[in-house]
Amino acid sequence: MKNKGKTVARLSAIQALYLKDSQELAADDAYNEFLAYHLPTKSHQDLVAPDIELLKKIFYGILARREEIHQLIKDNLPPEWHFDRLEVMLKIILECACFEIISSLDLHAKIILNEYVNIASSYFSQKETVFVNGVLNSIARKYRPESFAQN
Repeated sequence: MKNKGKTVARLSAIQALYLKDSQELAADDAYNEFLAYHLPTKSHQDLVAPDIELLKKIFYGILARREEIHQLIKDNLPPEWHFDRLEVMLKIILECACFEIISSLDLHAKIILNEYVNIASSYFSQKETVFVNGVLNSIARKYRPESFAQN
């Protein structure tokens, strides 16, 4: 269940960032509102709780490095895609994945890609999921080439 908690933390970070951006809330207000109203309660014992430490790391880490992360995404977009025209949820998924690629060096990059591509597939069609995979693969190969080295 530990790994499922990490997956739920990633999904929760995406949702908390969406809440912050869509309602134009301050970071702490959005984070606290998300924790108070959008996490499983004791009456939902069958649901997996997120790894709160990872959720907080991703949420606040992105906000601290958002400009850098946006530039990283822009630099790896295919020519026909424009950052400013990306759907909000798509941007946030890319932000979260990029943040983990550049900051979670103890975690294999392919695991990060797999997690976020799976999350993207639950929100979007195959076209967007392939897009997410391509952008993240490009970023990961530049920043974490050791994850792609052949043995």
